[in-house]
Amino acid sequence: MGKYLGMGIVTEVLVDKDEAVKALYTEDAALHFLNERYNPTGLYDFTFNERSGNYVFTLKRDIMRREWIPALKTFYSIRYPDWKDETNVIR
Repeated sequence: MGKYLGMGIVTEVLVDKDEAVKALYTEDAALHFLNERYNPTGLYDFTFNERSGNYVFTLKRDIMRREWIPALKTFYSIRYPDWKDETNVIR
């Protein structure tokens, strides 16, 4: 038996606008709550998708390039020392 750590990185969050407004009574209250809850540090770009009716928080590409990808490369080189080339997997 062993112990395992499972971790995930949220790259996108979708929130149904109608459900958010219904739960928080106004669109302004919903936007305020969602930004405080899902984007307090400004790591995500915020948009509204007209077709799906969702508020969308997407991890900024700049953050992915500068911080996430280098962190994954370091993690994989430590965890899998025999791994020679991660460039085909991590972009």
